[in-house]
Amino acid sequence: MQKAQVIIKDRHWVLYKMVLLIMVFYSLNCWLFFEVDNLMMNFIFLGISMPFFMTSSMWNISRSRSKIAIILVLLKLYVAGIGNINLYIVAFISSLPLLVVVMLRREYLEDLFNAFQNVLSFILGLGVVFWILHLIGYDFLPSQDIAFGTIEDYTGRLVDQYLFENHYLYLVDITWIIRPFSDIPSFVRFNSIFLEPGYLAILMMFLLFINKFDLKDYRNKLYLVTLILTLSLAGFIMTILAFIAHKMQYSRRRISILVGIGLSLFVAYYFFSEYNGGKNVINEAIISRLEVDEEKGIAGNNRTSEAMDEQYVSFLASPDIVFGLRDRKKLEFGVGYKAYLLKNGLIGMILFIVFLLWIARLKNNYRSFVLMALYLLMFARGEGTMFYTAFIMVYLVGVLKSTNEIQLAK
Repeated sequence: MQKAQVIIKDRHWVLYKMVLLIMVFYSLNCWLFFEVDNLMMNFIFLGISMPFFMTSSMWNISRSRSKIAIILVLLKLYVAGIGNINLYIVAFISSLPLLVVVMLRREYLEDLFNAFQNVLSFILGLGVVFWILHLIGYDFLPSQDIAFGTIEDYTGRLVDQYLFENHYLYLVDITWIIRPFSDIPSFVRFNSIFLEPGYLAILMMFLLFINKFDLKDYRNKLYLVTLILTLSLAGFIMTILAFIAHKMQYSRRRISILVGIGLSLFVAYYFFSEYNGGKNVINEAIISRLEVDEEKGIAGNNRTSEAMDEQYVSFLASPDIVFGLRDRKKLEFGVGYKAYLLKNGLIGMILFIVFLLWIARLKNNYRSFVLMALYLLMFARGEGTMFYTAFIMVYLVGVLKSTNEIQLAK
């Protein structure tokens, strides 16, 4: 209690916490920052942070935290690729928000995490209400078109990678207008103010697990509703796994829990597969993506192109597997662990796993290693999130708050 009062009365921390919250939300690709230059943002953060680096009360410079910071810097420099000194300077500066999170003392870090949850739940709460109204045909909020990123189409032209109707409290994905053959009805998936519903769903999963799925807390109820509205296959699967892992720790009826969850999933699968002849959002966005094709595998496993899959098979038998492809421009389209391994090789993969492992070993208990496994699953889906300040903060806080305490249900 005393530590919390110290933080609240520290005006320097209140100011810096606001700066860090901006960087956390910036890392999640909020529409507010779509037009912001990444390099400029990181240099501004460096300039603002300089005075706070001198405030010794904020920082944990223990050996364990310092090791994590060192491996993080090495990892960031390694994945930056081969280039001149400017490349490594930019890579180091871009790592500063992550380094700040890693080196904050626990009480400051938890205060940042709580502030993040409060702001996020406020945004989600308003967004969910207006999104549901939107789904039933009432758009009360004004909108304007907004785009993020560019990508080459099949003709070689540069087109918008993401295109949205921005209703300020939620985004409506209308990318299907320029790419009509998408297998997911993206315009009915809830993004809130963020770029991708999949990463929003995974964030909800982490928050629910860290908060121990306590639905007495209104924020966790909101996270669950948000998760459902994202219609994210990865988010659903990871949340089920996280819930099972949570219940395995806190219940003595473990077999009953597994059977109960299995039956519930089977009933849900059968109901939505048959309801309205399968023509419903849950079946089309989730269940149909679990179908297995002999040639393509699981239908929803579309994170890499066929060209990348072939490139990856050849790569595994080549000398490049140690350090990654020498020419990253030759990388075929795709994301996830395959793309990361192709770019960075086994050395890059080992550095990343060591980084996560050293954080997990801060507590060295069941929940900390479950969090590590969940982080690796998120990384396997898409490697881009591994350096999101928000996810590093959530992972570290989750580990620090984890315990081996077991309160078996009767």
